[in-house]
Amino acid sequence: MKDFGSRADVERALTELGRQMALRDADHMAVVCCGASALCVLGLLARRTLDIDAIGLIGSNEEISSIDEFSPEVNDAIAAAGLSLGLLPGWFNGAASAVLARGLPVGALERSAVQAKAFGPCLTVHFMDRIDLIALKMYAALDPKEGRRHVKDLVEIGPSREELLHGIQWIGSLPSSPAFKQSLHRLLEGFDAADLYSA
Repeated sequence: MKDFGSRADVERALTELGRQMALRDADHMAVVCCGASALCVLGLLARRTLDIDAIGLIGSNEEISSIDEFSPEVNDAIAAAGLSLGLLPGWFNGAASAVLARGLPVGALERSAVQAKAFGPCLTVHFMDRIDLIALKMYAALDPKEGRRHVKDLVEIGPSREELLHGIQWIGSLPSSPAFKQSLHRLLEGFDAADLYSA
């Protein structure tokens, strides 16, 4: 298994990661996951992806924090699970944590709890809710270099006007340039929803 294309693929890898963490007596880790792997788990996306994106750690205070680095035990478990399943290095990573500097949509962490699942005694994963995954996809679709594949994902997901408005409200709260706002307007035109946003 070199990549992930279904809920079963993602859960198989996380189950193995949880097992490897338990073998190393790692401290319990609760994470929020986003991206294509989370969309696969929710049955919203069929395309394959190379990694599982952890956007943040959930602390004992039920707040989310960025992932600066995993513990040595978790890093060893990630490597061992990847080797066991034939996954690429970095298949489970915290690169998406950069989004936290901008802040998540209001209520995103609470909504992710609905999709929480334990993978053994050491690992709990919260998958972000559909409406928040769409908001993040909308933001990613505005990237001038990588945006095209995210637009394709949005087309496959088929967001409703309400879901697009949720994304607009979050993106609109972030610092942005006139060019960025124009890009958002063009994106919404593609979904016949430009009337929801005034730059």
